[in-house]
Amino acid sequence: MIEPVPDNIIYAYGIFSDIVPLVESLGIQTVAGLPDEMLKNMNGSVLVVLDDLMVHTSKEYIDTLFTMRSHHENMGCIMVVQNIFAPNVKVARGNAHYLVLMNGVAYRLQ
Repeated sequence: MIEPVPDNIIYAYGIFSDIVPLVESLGIQTVAGLPDEMLKNMNGSVLVVLDDLMVHTSKEYIDTLFTMRSHHENMGCIMVVQNIFAPNVKVARGNAHYLVLMNGVAYRLQ
């Protein structure tokens, strides 16, 4: 649970799936791709969830989101990635308050 509850939640996804309508039914705004236009029109606190956008997102965009924007614009960021050690998420990893790691079978076999 997040306290205080954000005024706005944006779920940005890379590929449409069955979860998108479910998320929308909870009153969460959704967008295919990066939420740039939505963020311009937001008032109040915002929680941005980037799901499966690691490949489509530049290092500069992620760096800006996790440093300046999250710090100065009352914004929280959650980024779902498959590789926490990818070069374009290094700054985000270093600026994250929490890291949630899953124990994937494929990584244990490498």
